[in-house]
Amino acid sequence: MARAKRILENNRAVLNDFLESREELKVLRSEFGTTSFPLLLKGSVDDLWNLLYDKYDTSFVPGRFFESQQHFRIGMCCEPELFKIGVERLGSALDDLPA
Repeated sequence: MARAKRILENNRAVLNDFLESREELKVLRSEFGTTSFPLLLKGSVDDLWNLLYDKYDTSFVPGRFFESQQHFRIGMCCEPELFKIGVERLGSALDDLPA
């Protein structure tokens, strides 16, 4: 249980720092739980998912599965090293996404 708590705390801090640095995303700061549900302010979530998956071999869950087209779900339950890489790849895909 302590290990899981450390993983979530680490990944939550990485994600919150990332989200605060991105103007194209709007989200409440995550303090609890295992997921985050950012709003993409510019562009298409499906285009972002395709780019992230095809070019960066990384994924998230598009909001269309939750009737929230401009949102996407990020899970924080993985090893911190892999999570950090995934967040960096998401940043690269956001940089590549046409406005």
